[in-house]
Amino acid sequence: MPEKIKVLLIIATFDAGGAQQQITELAVRLKDTEFEPVVICLARGGALEKKLASAGVRCLVLGKKHKLDISTLFRLVKIFRRERPSVIHSYMFTSNLWARLTAFFVKVRAVIISERAADHWKGPLHWVIDRLLFNKTDLLIAVSKGVEAYYRDIEGIPASSIKVIYNGCRFKDTPPGSREEARKAAGLPAEGLLIGHFGRLVPFKNQSVTLEAFALFLKSYPGSNLVLAGDGPMEQTLRKRAAELNLTGRVIFSGNVCNIEDHYRSLDMFVFPTINEGLPNALLEAAVFGVPVIASDTEGNNEVVLDGETGLLLKNISPLELSSRMKELAGNAALRAKLALGAKERVRKVFDMEKNTGEIISEYRRLIGKPRSII
Repeated sequence: MPEKIKVLLIIATFDAGGAQQQITELAVRLKDTEFEPVVICLARGGALEKKLASAGVRCLVLGKKHKLDISTLFRLVKIFRRERPSVIHSYMFTSNLWARLTAFFVKVRAVIISERAADHWKGPLHWVIDRLLFNKTDLLIAVSKGVEAYYRDIEGIPASSIKVIYNGCRFKDTPPGSREEARKAAGLPAEGLLIGHFGRLVPFKNQSVTLEAFALFLKSYPGSNLVLAGDGPMEQTLRKRAAELNLTGRVIFSGNVCNIEDHYRSLDMFVFPTINEGLPNALLEAAVFGVPVIASDTEGNNEVVLDGETGLLLKNISPLELSSRMKELAGNAALRAKLALGAKERVRKVFDMEKNTGEIISEYRRLIGKPRSII
């Protein structure tokens, strides 16, 4: 049996998040090819390590202590020399920085970075770092056309060095069973409309706007409930705001959920008024489970949600507009059904996990099959 080609997949942390889910799905699928994946977490591991372990994928956690922990570079150099990878594939700014710095000291046949969002938070220093380190980059994989446009037009990365490969949805089919059974299994309220917003509790996910909009929505649909699944640094702030809005008992903070399938199946609608995205897994998952969605008109979101066809887009991210669109869905069962069907068909056609991970594997094969340019 020929020796497998080693791929190091590098990410800052393995906290529950979209990028971590995508790395996990990719690593598991690589096991059935000519490639041998090894996942490296720079700072800390997380719950998804168990899935990697059960699939026989090694996961190395370096324990990086702070942003400028230079020992990270020495550890990575040691790992690169020991593992002798042919492909380095890192995800997001921090990992992309450390992976490419390491590539200056250890020869690697292909260095790939994945950018998961249009990083408008970056300033001139970050742009300079990205441009300098692009000399050690064979390919930038952008998770959406919006992300591609940001790196091409704002950071000046050559279009020929960027490839758009969408996230794939990890779920294919809706499990059998009724909404009532799903709510019981998930421990969610049996009665009334149930609205969901799933994702990390961080500022750019904008759960604060969801709370404000839900408070307005309750005036028209007083028996409704809102479930926020996910954890993060904003949890206590959001709990306090929910109490101030007199939403205690109507808002469920579920934390990180193991049976997320039952949570999706329980919903009447899914809202996602986020400020900044790349291509969110949550919208893909809601679509597969037949939940109509309302999302902000931002990069990534608007490539999943085609307004009026596969969901509703917010022209302005405000509690008033979001509550208005929630009422529009709540009062129109035919519209909910139409949008849910359109979204499910689009996700299955465009965001298929097997197809999209296959595109990544094709890029690995292409890049290691050609000589690396001398810079």
